Amino acid sequence: MNLKELVITNYSGNKFPGWLSLLQLKLTNIQLQGCSSCSILPALGQLPLLKTLYIEECPELTELPPSLDNHDSLQLTTTRCPGLQGWEDKLTNAFRSRTVFS
Repeated sequence: MNLKELVITNYSGNKFPGWLSLLQLKLTNIQLQGCSSCSILPALGQLPLLKTLYIEECPELTELPPSLDNHDSLQLTTTRCPGLQGWEDKLTNAFRSRTVFS
């Protein structure tokens, strides 16, 4: 697949489909917005070309996939995700420097 950018808005499921983390996807940018029931993210860190992950208004999300912590070039931004409060303390220093929590 040659899809580079994926925007998911107002998804009502509690977890995203497994295909979202398939290695053959060439996604570089993922935006998740208004996914009010989502509590689990797939292993997005397995996407080798992923550069930007933007998560907004996902109140049930309480943790990020561990695979993201080892993704050297990922810029992560979370906005209005109250369940992630304090999560930045669990990130390595290298990943924390590329992460924006608001």
